[in-house]
Amino acid sequence: MAKERINIQALQGELEQALKLIRERSTTEEAKLSARPVPCLSSLANSDSLLERCADIVKTSDFGKPTLRVVRHLACSGGTLLSKCLAAMPNVYLLSELHPQTTLHMGGGKAKFLPADVATQARYAGVPDVQALADEIFVASVVCAHKHVTDRGGDLVVRAHSHSDYCVGPGLSVGCAVSRLLSEHFNIQSVATIRNPIDAYLSLIKNDWVHFEPRCFDEYCCRAIAFIEDQNLIFSYERFVLDPVGQMKAITSSLGLGYDDSFIDTFGAFNVTGDSGRSGDVIAHRPRQKIPNGLEEEVRTSRAYQQLLKLLKAKALMEG
Repeated sequence: MAKERINIQALQGELEQALKLIRERSTTEEAKLSARPVPCLSSLANSDSLLERCADIVKTSDFGKPTLRVVRHLACSGGTLLSKCLAAMPNVYLLSELHPQTTLHMGGGKAKFLPADVATQARYAGVPDVQALADEIFVASVVCAHKHVTDRGGDLVVRAHSHSDYCVGPGLSVGCAVSRLLSEHFNIQSVATIRNPIDAYLSLIKNDWVHFEPRCFDEYCCRAIAFIEDQNLIFSYERFVLDPVGQMKAITSSLGLGYDDSFIDTFGAFNVTGDSGRSGDVIAHRPRQKIPNGLEEEVRTSRAYQQLLKLLKAKALMEG
């Protein structure tokens, strides 16, 4: 009996040490665990409880998951420029404007020639419960692409199509669909960028990309507020244009990516979707488009715009 008791005590000690290691290495549960005392165990029943705790922690934590970098921004806010600059970084491969649920690319009535897009072809075919299928295909594709790139020494970056999350349809989506679906498989490391709302909205109108209701500036500001409040780390497009080297150093550092100053000269060579407004290979401030008279009145009377300005200034994303 004495020998059996010693073995049980040794097992309890090993389990306590395992829990301690998990606590130290788990990124998502660290704060919660630090507030919990490790129990003083004196029975085999307590050992069973500790085993369950270890299993639960490993199951709910990001420990052991590969890292996936995700960049987010609303349409017409300089996201293509940022994406090109990220794609120019050493060993980075960027997948542009991904979203598992959008159907914006299917507009126009006639079925489009998309021979490799199984999810869209399934929508055209009227496959039952097609969104569940599309989600499954999306996750499997990103997991496969991530493994392929990392096995070859590269870093995969996903540019989420946040416009589909926040600026399409009569209501707001909840958070980033890309990150929500992929978080089970990856430790998501993300950054976002924002542009002056007046400039972004003017570009939306110019490109006929106002996909929400009601179609007005105040509604756009409401959606921009929702976008900003969902982000943990957000950068200003205007500051990026003024100081691309300094801002790219900060962005790549936040994403855990390598950095190379040569992006200033090479970013224009990279081909990504969504190149709606900016042309040329020089990063520089562009003059604001002329504001129509009707929009001037919308800006002046918009309560959401005033709330948005306060939020941007509180987060140090806008001067004044």
